[in-house]
Amino acid sequence: MLLRSMRQVAFAGIGALLLSLVSPLESASATACTSGYYRTSDYTNHVSAFGINSQLTVPQSIDLWGFGTGMPSAGDVGLLNYSSGDFVQYGWYVGSATGLPYASIPRVFFGEWNLNTASETLTAGPYLNWGESHNFRILKNAAGAYAALLDGTQLIASTYAHPSLPTPQMTGETDALCTRMHAVASRNPSPPARTLYYATGSVSSPTWNLFVDVYLKSADTSRGTFVSTSAGDQASFYGYGGG
Repeated sequence: MLLRSMRQVAFAGIGALLLSLVSPLESASATACTSGYYRTSDYTNHVSAFGINSQLTVPQSIDLWGFGTGMPSAGDVGLLNYSSGDFVQYGWYVGSATGLPYASIPRVFFGEWNLNTASETLTAGPYLNWGESHNFRILKNAAGAYAALLDGTQLIASTYAHPSLPTPQMTGETDALCTRMHAVASRNPSPPARTLYYATGSVSSPTWNLFVDVYLKSADTSRGTFVSTSAGDQASFYGYGGG
């Protein structure tokens, strides 16, 4: 499942080159429906972050070419440990995502890695409408769990122990080249566009810091279709590709 690829992202190299944008009018039929883990991401290489906050804009349905195949597409924020592969992530998905119920319209999900069993637990949340913008936040609480909040309301808290997840990241994912991936983290309406923040300081009184956006990358540049770039301002993200 594409959401499991957050662990694979943790071990991916950071030196991938950015590509030119692919036309959103490209037909799904122009790209072979090759399965795999395809993703783009923006992360800040922090050593002590314990929260991430962003406004994610769910794309219009027309932006997800090839969605009719049932293959999933997702946009999510996460906290991860690049050394251990441990992570939590939170965002929206559509399609047939392994470990989650099929969603014909965007739906919230939360995922976390269990280091003891080397497996991921996924939980589906409420449905969203095409084109909407929502605030997604993951924040460690006083009990040591990572709480996932949608528009300020907590939906779920992590179940497993996560010793340290110091790196905040925004990711776009899809499981098939013929499915368009379209992940956007930018404040809407804009300006201002900046929306990616990470938490430092104390859990009881976190300090929210803007992403510096120097670690934009496309993990799948060899596929020739994926892009990671700024959405027009510091601490924003635009990742897409596919068929």
